[in-house]
Amino acid sequence: MPWSASCGRCLVRGRVKARRAPSAPLGRVAARVGRAPLRLPGIAELNAGLAPDVRRNFRATLIHWILAGVFVGSVGSYMAVVVRRIGGDEVTVALTVAVQFIGGIVAIAGPYLLRGIRPERAVAALWTVGRLVLVAALFIEEAGPFLVMLLVWSLIAMMGVPIYVGVTQSAFPRRARGRLIGAAQAAMAVVVLLVSPLAGGLMDAVGYGPVFAGGAVAGALGALALFGIRARPRAPTVRPPPWRMFRQTLANRRFRSYTASSNVALFGDLLIQPTIAVVLVDTFDASFTVIGVLAMIQGVTWAAGYLLWGAVSDRRSGPFVVWMSTLLKLAVAALFILAIRADSLWLLVPAYAAIGLNFAAGDVGWQTSLASLARPEDVDAFATSFWLILSILGIAGPLIGAAVLVAGGPVAAFAAALGLAAVGSVLMARVAHGFVPADELPRDAAASAEDSRLAH
Repeated sequence: MPWSASCGRCLVRGRVKARRAPSAPLGRVAARVGRAPLRLPGIAELNAGLAPDVRRNFRATLIHWILAGVFVGSVGSYMAVVVRRIGGDEVTVALTVAVQFIGGIVAIAGPYLLRGIRPERAVAALWTVGRLVLVAALFIEEAGPFLVMLLVWSLIAMMGVPIYVGVTQSAFPRRARGRLIGAAQAAMAVVVLLVSPLAGGLMDAVGYGPVFAGGAVAGALGALALFGIRARPRAPTVRPPPWRMFRQTLANRRFRSYTASSNVALFGDLLIQPTIAVVLVDTFDASFTVIGVLAMIQGVTWAAGYLLWGAVSDRRSGPFVVWMSTLLKLAVAALFILAIRADSLWLLVPAYAAIGLNFAAGDVGWQTSLASLARPEDVDAFATSFWLILSILGIAGPLIGAAVLVAGGPVAAFAAALGLAAVGSVLMARVAHGFVPADELPRDAAASAEDSRLAH
């Protein structure tokens, strides 16, 4: 056999030469794509200064988020619009957003149920399986089954979201964490920028089913890259049952102050999700192609925002970035109101630019905030508790938003979001002022020094 003959020639020379197995084409492509963001200004220097294990973690994270960009650009940008196109009413569109958060309620049990699995492996498995569920879009043509598909995806994939915060805390040093998270997710946003308009055009041509399926497969392949992360092991801790853990976390005043302040403005974002889809379809009769172009504009500022807010988070703090996001929420609501009043689709261009910056600020902000609010042994409890609260709001917000939309119209819904963003901005400014990360506080003072300041 050829293999035996080859080994025989090696033995004659006195040694056996190890043959390197050829890399899979997909692996070579992913590795090349994964290196591209490292050449961005400032990122190359950041990567060069990383320890080898952190650099490996960064590379695996980059590959994941690049392929996740295909998933977001071809699936996430169109979920609510597809439901509206296949006959869903305002309440059904609201449920499209709400069901995505139902999995967040189940996620509170994640650290307890998955306590025997390394966090990075748990996230990789959950996101791989969850994204593959959306391949079922190939066979769905009605709003009801489409909602069921989204619910199954949510129950599986959303359990991994809060656990991922602990992964980033263990995989990246705090002084560079914001920039590393920002760089990786900026790569995702660049891919969304490229994929979204192509996906919109393809949906106009062949329907949403094949596009959703292709995006789901790409996202699942990206999730597999997370198996390559080697996070620092954390000290073993006893995981209390989920509801006891939630009560213990709520007893921490720093956590309560941050969560209450940030979620006021965020609730306004959730309130207008069904309204945005209805305005695009009903008010402006926007085609999938037009929506794809708006998503592309959002992608430009989203990508730039990740780099910007990652650097700001390292220089200032995660809560400061979240405060900036509340100001962007004000701008988004105001611009949509102006666009509707003026009947001008063009005013949605700056609105979508603000949405991109807002998404990046919120994404970087909540991850770095919770990673700095909590010590390593508490980060899973903080992240899952925050995600539980957010998920409850995520279910209620779109439904209340749909009720406001039906009762008062789109302007009333955006006006409500504007008011919530204004209140949230005032509250979040107070939390961000003088924020001190948990690992810079004495252990005995971690829950008291900051509490005293916030109480006055």
